[in-house]
Amino acid sequence: VRPQVRGRVRFTRHDLLFASVPGWSGFDLVSCRNVLIYLQNEGRNEVFGTLRRALRPGGLLFLGEAEWPPETIAGSMEVVGQSARIFRAMASAPA
Repeated sequence: VRPQVRGRVRFTRHDLLFASVPGWSGFDLVSCRNVLIYLQNEGRNEVFGTLRRALRPGGLLFLGEAEWPPETIAGSMEVVGQSARIFRAMASAPA
């Protein structure tokens, strides 16, 4: 990756079930494909909340083919590409 691009992108590893991560917000894009299908509902809901809070308004969330935001999060996400599982964060994130 060219230095000009590398300086503008932050790649991180993250324990998705550990929600309180300082500074984990304001992202333009979060890609979490084919991970959430392996979690039970409670864990999946927690992770979706973390991912949603990580996005700035207008930020995009890419999910896997079998993944869809739960009802608790769906109201704060706009479907951009249903078949591609792309969602846009709306102005207010859930608490």
